[in-house]
Amino acid sequence: MKFHEITIKLNESDFAYVNAVIASGEFSSASDFVAYLIRGHRNDTIETDQEVEMLREKLERARQGPFRTVTGEQLLEEIHERARKDGLLPPKEGT
Repeated sequence: MKFHEITIKLNESDFAYVNAVIASGEFSSASDFVAYLIRGHRNDTIETDQEVEMLREKLERARQGPFRTVTGEQLLEEIHERARKDGLLPPKEGT
């Protein structure tokens, strides 16, 4: 693999942080640390892109139906019941 050299400028705080990370022995050099950060960012971006695509697919399926007619009160009660089931709301009084 061919490596390329770049120069970066850091503020005092970031420079001190990079040096502290290297001094801790977690990384052997600033280059290793920066490469690690780049890989993490790349993986996060890929995961985000996949999540966005999954949400787009779910939205498209939802747009295709089936649809049902419910009142606002019915919908709110369904939301509350689901929240109770998930432990996000206390049990309904009297149950």
